[in-house]
Amino acid sequence: MATETKILLEDIVDRAGNHPHNASTYSEKETKFAESVKVYVDANAGGGSTEAGTGGSGAVQTTANGGTAGNASASQSISLGSGSEAGGTGNIAIGSGAGFDLTNGISGSSIFIGFKAGNVESGGTTNLSDGSHICIGRLAGANEVAGNNTFNGSGSISIGSASNTDTTVGSGSIAIGAGAKTPFNESVAIGAGVITTATAQILIGNSTTAHVYMRKNVSMTGLPTSDPLVSGQLWNNGGVLTIST
Repeated sequence: MATETKILLEDIVDRAGNHPHNASTYSEKETKFAESVKVYVDANAGGGSTEAGTGGSGAVQTTANGGTAGNASASQSISLGSGSEAGGTGNIAIGSGAGFDLTNGISGSSIFIGFKAGNVESGGTTNLSDGSHICIGRLAGANEVAGNNTFNGSGSISIGSASNTDTTVGSGSIAIGAGAKTPFNESVAIGAGVITTATAQILIGNSTTAHVYMRKNVSMTGLPTSDPLVSGQLWNNGGVLTIST
């Protein structure tokens, strides 16, 4: 009986984050991972299969089977799904059209999971100048209208349908929720349609409907000790939590 090879999402995410770029040990790990993906898909795809990708060592892509094949066009890349494209070293594209036509500044170690995640449409371009971006969800990180969708720096995360679609994506930013966008570096947007407006800003929930619950042991050690004179901002008034008016 053949041994079943299991692929965990945490293993996939690890490939886009914690690794030394261009290290030989990492390259070997990438190749082994791609090989295990091939074994798993071939055994569990219900009749579908994979083949060696066009990108060389360790690349894996789905076969056409009468339709459009995936395109793993870089080494150690994985492309699973009709019309998907993994165009940078170590990239993963899973889902119909995922990662397709990232023609400008393709970088490696990025992940696109979901229908047209990271897809480029209508003559626009998506610039992935650095790697380690994660886009999970239908149209996550996609460019659906004419124009540019630029990922600044590295390490951004977009989770949710149309999260960070048709926008500049800040380096190190996190967008979680349908239509959430983080155009500023190190910003965090959580909730449907939430869009950050400043660097290192954290926005949680739609302003008209959101409720934020924090249970037990909430610490605020960096509050100003004098009135900041900003309406709604908290400050430490001699040990008394106060809201500035």
